[in-house]
Amino acid sequence: MRIPTSQSEAMKMESREFMQDALPKLMRQLSADSPKQWGDAPSCQHIVEHLSAIVYISRKELNLPLMIPEDKVEKAQTFIWKEGKMFRKGTKAPVVGDLPKKLRFETFEMALDVVAQNVVAFYEYYKDDTEKKLMHPAFGPLDLKSWERIHHMHFVHHLAQFGVLEADMSPDPPQR
Repeated sequence: MRIPTSQSEAMKMESREFMQDALPKLMRQLSADSPKQWGDAPSCQHIVEHLSAIVYISRKELNLPLMIPEDKVEKAQTFIWKEGKMFRKGTKAPVVGDLPKKLRFETFEMALDVVAQNVVAFYEYYKDDTEKKLMHPAFGPLDLKSWERIHHMHFVHHLAQFGVLEADMSPDPPQR
């Protein structure tokens, strides 16, 4: 398997292949001092811990309610599957808010290890029932395939934010 070098290459991969094969290799290209290309994350470790937290949600380790109006869920879920769609540079998830200043893990390596463990646990969680749905606070109830897709998009977005993938799909935020 060829490791993608850009967002568009990464998004052309099947989500499970990306998550299980490419992601571990791409995450290991990050370092504690990887410079961000955009956004206001205090550090790369903050983003790694943020990604880990979202994977917790997708395997019922952290339960959050729906935080968007019910009538917006269908449109949000359509976004997940729209070809070529990505999160914009500087996107702030309204359900997450600012990243916490305090880190949970003592080292960057520990944070990377936890992400890897969480991805394995994610697939283990859905092993016996791929149709069960868990609430994503901004996209509504998602099954395994939809969670894979949102994780795929989310990891690709942040890997581009820290220069591991060429940011060729993240449009700049609209000018105000």
